[in-house]
Amino acid sequence: NSLVALQFVLTTFLISTTLLMQKQLNFLQNKNLGFDKSRVLVAQLNVNQGDGLMDRINNGFEKATLFKSELQKEPTIEHVAVANHTFGTGGWTNIGFTDTNDKYRTFDMLVVDESYVPAMKMEVVAGRSFNDSPADKRRSVIVNEAFVESFGWADAIGKQLPGSNFGDHEVIGVVSNFNYNSLHGAVTPLVMVMDPMVLASGIENIGIGSNPLPKLMVRADGNHIPDVIEKVESVWTKINPDEEFQYTFVDQTLASQYRQEQNLGTVVSIATGLAILIGCMGLFALASLNMQNRTKEISIRKVLGASERKLLLLLSKEYLQLIGISLLVSIPITVYIINDWLSSFAYRISVGVTTFIFTAGLIVIIACLTIAYHALKTARQQPAETLKCE
Repeated sequence: NSLVALQFVLTTFLISTTLLMQKQLNFLQNKNLGFDKSRVLVAQLNVNQGDGLMDRINNGFEKATLFKSELQKEPTIEHVAVANHTFGTGGWTNIGFTDTNDKYRTFDMLVVDESYVPAMKMEVVAGRSFNDSPADKRRSVIVNEAFVESFGWADAIGKQLPGSNFGDHEVIGVVSNFNYNSLHGAVTPLVMVMDPMVLASGIENIGIGSNPLPKLMVRADGNHIPDVIEKVESVWTKINPDEEFQYTFVDQTLASQYRQEQNLGTVVSIATGLAILIGCMGLFALASLNMQNRTKEISIRKVLGASERKLLLLLSKEYLQLIGISLLVSIPITVYIINDWLSSFAYRISVGVTTFIFTAGLIVIIACLTIAYHALKTARQQPAETLKCE
């Protein structure tokens, strides 16, 4: 009994853990990230000219205008934009500076063109987005809500970053927070500019974890994705005949961030199947032994008028009690372990009772089906056959 109970403790734990992990992964895949990740093709632009990083970024954006002029003519392409980082890669350019109160602060910086915010369908909650005017490129910046909250601004429009060494600039807009990194972490302060030189003079420290050179971002019409890929490749070959065309899609890159969790979920699912099988085998063997030992008892009960229904309840009662004890032991263990796993995510599901109710029902059904054969066989035996030797 103890061994079978232990097996079902493990089985209950694995079933509920599998369901909760799958629920969290579905939440990660379907959460509103603050932008539209669907149908966005990304191609890395190779830039070799320029003495420094800022020069190479600016040269990359100039090169991108050639692609935009060609691709914007294509009716199957909704938007064409350029940015120096893409989603799901992590390590966006991080800037460190000392503010006017001598406090060291950091924020992430993204260099974009005027099409980026509408192309990614981001929500502008205050002010406006970029336009293609020289003034916007020279001095305009856009921040996210996390930046505004970090600096305690009531109204960000018209303000400047609180560092004394930054060049002439002005906040023209605020976008709603969007998750440009993994959902393991919360959204951090972000500044978007069209020209990195706007902030270059105020930078004290800079950290870059992914390729900061411009990327071409093309949003395809949902019904013509293969045609858009072919069109982008033809333009690429025309402009860069010596470079291989390579691309990814934003939604696929974002999904790959959680590959480790998906692999863990697969392993737990396989372990769950094995645990169910072993638990059922143990329960089946225990039921077989107990039924053989209680054959004469059941026959006497039938002679005294017990119905098959009452006998089935009698024979199943102790096993259901065993399952109930297993559930009571397993649920607190599962809650503790799954909460520890979920704590690594800034955005997570809540562990409710629904999963455990479903798991308990599934375990009871599995147990009933496992012992049903022996219980019915014993209950339907003729008393004359089992008691004739008495």
